[in-house]
Amino acid sequence: GTGLLAPRLIQILIGAATCVLIGRFGRQAFSPLTGLVAGLVAALYAPFLLHEVMLDMELFAVFLICAVVYQLLVSDGSQRGLLATAGVCLGLAALVRDALILLAPLIALWLMIDPWLRGKMTAGRTREGLGRVGSLAIGLMLIVVPVAVRNYNVSGETVLLTTGSVDLVHAGNSLPAAGTVLAFLNRRELPDPVEYERHRGLLPILQLPLPTWGWTAPAAFAGLILSLARWREALILYLIGGGYIATVLLSGLGRYRMPVVPLMILFAAYGVVEIATAVARRRFIRAAVGAIALLAGIAVVHLRL
Repeated sequence: GTGLLAPRLIQILIGAATCVLIGRFGRQAFSPLTGLVAGLVAALYAPFLLHEVMLDMELFAVFLICAVVYQLLVSDGSQRGLLATAGVCLGLAALVRDALILLAPLIALWLMIDPWLRGKMTAGRTREGLGRVGSLAIGLMLIVVPVAVRNYNVSGETVLLTTGSVDLVHAGNSLPAAGTVLAFLNRRELPDPVEYERHRGLLPILQLPLPTWGWTAPAAFAGLILSLARWREALILYLIGGGYIATVLLSGLGRYRMPVVPLMILFAAYGVVEIATAVARRRFIRAAVGAIALLAGIAVVHLRL
């Protein structure tokens, strides 16, 4: 039809599903309480609410990357069917935000080394790792190959996803300045492409003190520090989150931080839960480490640029 209500309703449903996925993989990665807190924060995250009613592709990138993370965690790195569907979702996500295709080698690395790191197997680990990577690759190729064939038929050139991927590679040849990193971490909501401060007036609910990056990033920093004690279980989260951040910063596309927000919400929830639990159990050193990391994160995101 000619109206915009139907696509907005579809986006709202996708946004709701994203919150469910964040809650589910929070439960899978850490604990039921962490999952519950992460899901609630996602449901109230102000930029998510705005993107859901704007006709904007970023919502789909967030949903699909959440689907990838959830399937990788639920599969425990070994269930071939879930790894294949994770590959499909990663391919679809790369059609929305082409930089996401660069996560494939990092996920493959995790699939190869996970049997060694967690000691789940005593023999045949190389073969197992290759089988896991193959399952992911099959799912990924189901999306990428038809697109590449279509691109060749249209242009006569070999283009994997979009011609923007070439620009990404060329732009990534120089390291970013410290200012680029600080801009990425800053509490200001970056335009991608929606200007949050300009458009928030369209939704009265956004006048409430809802969670934003300025709230979430410091708590996520605390969660990241506290999760280091469980680094084997959290390794895939580090690789996906850190890999994406490195990609967008090295390519000069630091404003594209929405796809990493779900993982930031997850670590923020973990940080809050762990600090509260440490205080309740009188583990004051752990609580102090988390509190110091939280304060450091607050200082960083509020730096004036």
